[in-house]
Amino acid sequence: MKAQQQNKTKVLIVDDLKSNVILMANSLQDLGIEFLYAYNGYDAVSLTVKNNPELILLDIMMPGMDGFETCRKIRADSRTQDIPILFITAKSDDESILLSFQNGGQDYITKPFNPLELRARVLTHLELRTAQKSLKSLNKEQTEEINRLRSSISSINQDLKNLREMLEVYFNL
Repeated sequence: MKAQQQNKTKVLIVDDLKSNVILMANSLQDLGIEFLYAYNGYDAVSLTVKNNPELILLDIMMPGMDGFETCRKIRADSRTQDIPILFITAKSDDESILLSFQNGGQDYITKPFNPLELRARVLTHLELRTAQKSLKSLNKEQTEEINRLRSSISSINQDLKNLREMLEVYFNL
């Protein structure tokens, strides 16, 4: 059972109001997701580093470290910089929406949210994250193969150079 739990997709929900966290989790509960919860930005950053979730649902208005700063800290860490962040907030003004994207968010939903829209966006971002990881893995494999081929070519070139030198000595060229 523990191995099955480790294979579940992890989503971190960050909101200072427990009722909002429960509402988001309930809206997504049948998607086979393992939820992580944080009620402030400091815990969100810590949980993100420790658990490497596939997606973060992040409120903006929180005491201490707000969502913008939380997002910046997550983006500043090379271990967590690629995790998609979906802001979910009551702030609906243009400046907040713009700031969320400028600080590294991938999407923005205003509260009160439509549970069907939340599900659709979460599924979309999880699919994109899976595709991103797949492409990164494929890119790494191809880079390793290119490096192996370069090494082989270098070795062949050295063998050819040695052979040429031997032929020049043999034929007194």
